[in-house]
Amino acid sequence: MVAKNGRALKIRLVAAAAAALSVAAPGAAQDAYKGSQPEGLLEAVNGFVDRLDRVFDYQMAPEFRQNDLYGKRISLAGYSGRICILSFVDQKNEEEARVWLEDQSIDYMGDPDLVFINVLYPGRIPFIVSRSNAVDSIRREVDKFLEQMWQSLSEKERDLFQRTTIRWVVDWKRDLQRAYNTTRDRMNLVVVDGQGQIRQIIRKKTPKTVEQLRATIAELKRERAGLASR
Repeated sequence: MVAKNGRALKIRLVAAAAAALSVAAPGAAQDAYKGSQPEGLLEAVNGFVDRLDRVFDYQMAPEFRQNDLYGKRISLAGYSGRICILSFVDQKNEEEARVWLEDQSIDYMGDPDLVFINVLYPGRIPFIVSRSNAVDSIRREVDKFLEQMWQSLSEKERDLFQRTTIRWVVDWKRDLQRAYNTTRDRMNLVVVDGQGQIRQIIRKKTPKTVEQLRATIAELKRERAGLASR
């Protein structure tokens, strides 16, 4: 329901933006359609649309409860008070995801405020392959990825890495992808604050979105510190 309401709101906001443009600059919306948008105006509109995901800040993140890849029962509520970063990964964005996950883990290794929940979609599994065998295969790939990271770390970094909370969840039927309204075939990050509210959605890695992610995490850490000091 949240995802559907979010999409409907986004459509209304885009329509409102177009209407506002037509009032503020007669013919602007038509110019944009024709590809002859006045200089600077199209950039402003694109910037507005790029920021729409942040309009949905503070909507409650869909709850989930399931075993992770290593059999540990986890839930979003179980990390209440901490900042959760959900990364949605499938086979088609594996390389992009690898870079994202490495960067995040290294940037925030050992940070007690953060929890990384990596949501994996393995694609279609042949009916002759049991789910338990599929889990074993996925776990081996994750272990290989973690081992490669481990080998690249210094002794100090390894100590921090061991204190980093990272969970791996398999999203067999894309239930979580649908619940969080993520974009298929792309790496998606969803930042959830300690109260279970969505604070940021990132659908593509660029220098700009990396800085936005860091700014959001810094803001949430300040908020968390403020709550702790009361």
